[in-house]
Amino acid sequence: MQGNESLFTAALLESLGDLAVAAYLPEIYQKIESTGQSQGWSYQRAHAEVTEMSPHEVTALVGWSYNLPEHLVLARPGQGTKSRWPEKEHHERVGHFANDLAYNLLSWPYPEILGDFADVFSQTTLGLELSAETLQISLALEYQKALNLGATIKLDRSCFSFQKTRPEDSDRNRFLGVCESAQLAEV
Repeated sequence: MQGNESLFTAALLESLGDLAVAAYLPEIYQKIESTGQSQGWSYQRAHAEVTEMSPHEVTALVGWSYNLPEHLVLARPGQGTKSRWPEKEHHERVGHFANDLAYNLLSWPYPEILGDFADVFSQTTLGLELSAETLQISLALEYQKALNLGATIKLDRSCFSFQKTRPEDSDRNRFLGVCESAQLAEV
C-alpha cells in the first residue's frame, strides 16, 4: 500500500485519546477499566458509557486540539462489509483493524470477546480478500517485528502479553498460539 508510513503513524496515534485520558484524567481511565470489568463489557463499551464518547472520538478531539494533520487521525469507515474494501478506504480500515484487534487481544476477558474477535477478523479477511491463515501468519510476523522493536527500546516484553479466553480451542486462542510461536522463535 502507498503511504505505509502515514498509515503506521495514524494507527499508533489512534491510541492518543486513551493515552490522554490515562495521563490527564487517571480517575476517568480507572473508572472505564473498573466499569468494563465489573459489568463484563469491552473497553470500548465501557469507555462510551463512562465518557459518552468512543475512544476514537476522544482521539479525534485530542488530534484536533494539537492541530494534527487530518490524514493522521483516520476517519472511522462504516462498519460491516460483505466484500472487498473500496481502495479509497484501505488505509482507514487497516488502521482501525489494527487497533480493534489490539483492543481485543490486550483486553480483559468479557462475554462477547470471541464474537468481537471473529467479527474483526472476518471483516478484514473479506475486505482484503485474504485467507484467515494468510492474515494470521502475516500478523504473527508483524507481532514478532513489534517485539524486536520493543526490545531495542527496552520495553518490557510483558507489555505484549495477551489474555487467553475460554474455550481453549477458540479461533482467537489459536491465533494467539501463532503469535506466541513467532515470539518463541525469536527468543
